[in-house]
Amino acid sequence: MTKEIIDVRQHILNCARPIILQKGFTAAGLSEILKSAKTPKGSFYYYFQSKEALGVALIEDYFKQYCLVLEENFQCTTKTPTEKLTEYWQGWIQNYSETKTDNQCLSVKLSGEVSDLSDDMRHALQQGTHDTLKLITDCLQEGFDSKDLRNVLSTPELAQTLYSLWLGATLQVKIEHSLTPLHNAYRMSLTMLGISQ
Repeated sequence: MTKEIIDVRQHILNCARPIILQKGFTAAGLSEILKSAKTPKGSFYYYFQSKEALGVALIEDYFKQYCLVLEENFQCTTKTPTEKLTEYWQGWIQNYSETKTDNQCLSVKLSGEVSDLSDDMRHALQQGTHDTLKLITDCLQEGFDSKDLRNVLSTPELAQTLYSLWLGATLQVKIEHSLTPLHNAYRMSLTMLGISQ
């Protein structure tokens, strides 16, 4: 793809994301997305075969950016695994402390809605989650190897458990309109890993 094509495609994704984060995938109209992107419908179909294809690309783009930030944090050599994980979770809480939805978790927003709606979007969510879990698993293993963290389960199982805890807590935030579930998830995560609070 040429740079111009990539830029226009990325622009559409950037405009679609806040709309879908606010309204959900089904309720977000294609015309609203195109109006926000100032892109004619004919041009949209040059970059995406369908709204579903846009959804897949949006999920892939979200996880690509998410994993890059996570990887940068987890590969930092001047921080301990404890510091890396606590910063990760504190950042998660911070994202939901802000009133704007732009930084919130697209995976949480879409998982329940599109997993039964589109196999392609479900597979994109599955792959993105797999990539995220790999990074968390590696960071946990680093902590176990250095004795910085307490090993309570097999590393992949623990990574899955912690990630599921945070996804569930994020759903509760939406239900309760309170950050308490995330603060509880934070305390529980520290306890599981033997990190002093």
